[in-house]
Amino acid sequence: MPDEALTATRVRELLDAMRGLPVLVLGDLMLDVYLAGGVERISPEGPVPVVDVRERSRRLGGAANVAWNLRVLEAQPRLVALRGDDEAGGDLAALLAERGIEAESLVTDPGRPTSVKTRILGGGQQVCRYDMESRAPAAGAALAALRKKALVALDGARAVVLSDYGKGVMADALVAEVIAAAGARGIPVVVDPKEGHFAAYRGADLVTPNRAEAGGSWGLPIRSGADLETVGRGLLERLAVRALMITLGADGIALFETGRPTRIFPAAARQVYDVTGAGDTVVSVLALALAAGAGPAEGAVLANHAAARVVARVGTAAVTPDELADSFLDAALGDAPRGADEGRVLARGDAAAAVAAARERGAKIAFTNGCFDLLHFGHLAILREAARRGDLLVVGINGDASIRRLKGAGRPVNRLAERARLLAGLRGVDLVVPFDEDTPLALIEILRPDVLVKGDEYEEDAIVGAAAVRGWGGEVVRFPMLQGYSTTDLLERDGNAADAPAADGGGGAAHGDSSAADRGATKDARSDT
Repeated sequence: MPDEALTATRVRELLDAMRGLPVLVLGDLMLDVYLAGGVERISPEGPVPVVDVRERSRRLGGAANVAWNLRVLEAQPRLVALRGDDEAGGDLAALLAERGIEAESLVTDPGRPTSVKTRILGGGQQVCRYDMESRAPAAGAALAALRKKALVALDGARAVVLSDYGKGVMADALVAEVIAAAGARGIPVVVDPKEGHFAAYRGADLVTPNRAEAGGSWGLPIRSGADLETVGRGLLERLAVRALMITLGADGIALFETGRPTRIFPAAARQVYDVTGAGDTVVSVLALALAAGAGPAEGAVLANHAAARVVARVGTAAVTPDELADSFLDAALGDAPRGADEGRVLARGDAAAAVAAARERGAKIAFTNGCFDLLHFGHLAILREAARRGDLLVVGINGDASIRRLKGAGRPVNRLAERARLLAGLRGVDLVVPFDEDTPLALIEILRPDVLVKGDEYEEDAIVGAAAVRGWGGEVVRFPMLQGYSTTDLLERDGNAADAPAADGGGGAAHGDSSAADRGATKDARSDT
């Protein structure tokens, strides 16, 4: 199935269906530690670089990273795993809590250390890695507790991810029991496997070995297309799984299903900085795709695009629904080079750096914001005015979650990725920066624009960010709005007014608030212009 066979509409349907799905994650937990700094000399004690460590960071690894990927995709992970009764185990529990992932189902085993992988980065490149862990199989009370918690978490789950890193959690009997219990309930099971454990995965829905794991398990290194076919078909039959997906790095993904020809999905990645955790992203997306009603081929395409996003970053990472949708837009648009007058969609940190660089060159920064759900002439008018007021126009755009909170479950009509790319293609728009707060105040304070442009339906004191902009000597411009142009008007013309919330820029009533200033701020946040 080529990418174009998975339409933008279908992608949106699947991403929407994934939201809120409970997923059991059973596997090996790890804490990833990164020590990063510069390299200016070679050690006199041996031919190794000396890294001047300036930064220490901690990230979720293994099954914890799978849970984080699911959480970022707006699902509900149920994580069952082992941790040690040590500082690293406490750090892991704290990181999970910070990211909204429940840790009640973690089993503490005082007899084993929490797995920690420490990577040393010098000048942005990994110099070495050292591990502190136990690979001893879980046994006794710890294994019994894992079994009990896994079966409880399975109740009501919509998918299962088995994340096997060979650290002791994935005992064959436990894996077989979970697969059988999930199968009896019609719950799809996706396995990120470890060589040596393949026999335990029999009966799973989808197993996702990489090239080395698949070849090693079958006893034939994959060096050619013929080798790939032999290994893939052999494992598919031996494991009696619904589908087998061999990840091939830069060569993409090979999908094997009984009764169907082998399909190769070319890699979507254009830049690869770090493959750490890419497999976690792949199984997370695949599990949610199957739970949402996708077939293995659709799941493979989604997973390919998700992996392309995370390998372009250093360290373990996760992909949001909007980033995933945006990847498909890039593919649909051919990822054509953008002209000098076209905009760019940037995260706020990157946007702040771009704005600072422009300001150093003497540029005047203009800013406006809104939902921009359905573009109309009112939008064009205020964007042109904002562009005229500065040398660099930055447009803040509400994220999907922000719009749902402000306008109701029926909005937005278009997802953030689509709205942002449309804005970015308009002449005069230089940067598009998403924000998911209810107002753009935090973004305005980070960017510190010289000019803030909003519609004149607001009094200046009620415009979010106006006081801040005036405080650093900037200008606030109220632009006359075009009457009759708003997203609500467009939906009413289309006969959908009954399904659309009343409040919109220039449209219906806003929620009541405690003061005039609050009412103005709420209306400003809800406006599409």
